[in-house]
Amino acid sequence: MVRMKTALLALTATAVTLSAVAQTQTASAPPAGLRTMKALPVVWAAEGAMAAVEDCRMKGQNVSATVVGADALRQVVIRGDGASPHTVENSYNKGYTMVTLGPIQKKDTTGEIAQAMTRSPATSTTMPAASLPGLTFTPGGVAIKVDGQIIAGLGVSGAPDGNIDEGCARAGLAKIQAHINQ
Repeated sequence: MVRMKTALLALTATAVTLSAVAQTQTASAPPAGLRTMKALPVVWAAEGAMAAVEDCRMKGQNVSATVVGADALRQVVIRGDGASPHTVENSYNKGYTMVTLGPIQKKDTTGEIAQAMTRSPATSTTMPAASLPGLTFTPGGVAIKVDGQIIAGLGVSGAPDGNIDEGCARAGLAKIQAHINQ
């Protein structure tokens, strides 16, 4: 009887161990054909957006900043004190343009996309910009990348010049990049 209990305990322990090993192996490797996507933690997104708004505030500009995930959804929206209402949507459009056109155009900023569209609109897209809701071809959006892949876009709007917006977006990107590079 004691031998049987010992054997049963050993068999149970072996089964539990094998089950744990199988679960670990299954969890570490996704099934063939599935993509694995990196996502920006909301805390980092909020810090980046706040850093962009604060950088512009220090320059005397009232802006909004939006972090848009690779799924094209708003992850964080911050409307700075005194920022006009339209800046919320426009900052989203800049982040959205980064996550949707950035990978196709192989660009890291909406300023670069705007330059490409100015130089050769016929080769930059097959559709007129007006027919693609949410896209904007003005500076102020930057790509947030991990291992060369755009995982999010940070858009800033509200300064009288998109290049100022883009400078503030770069300040937000620097805050996020510090976390990514840890």
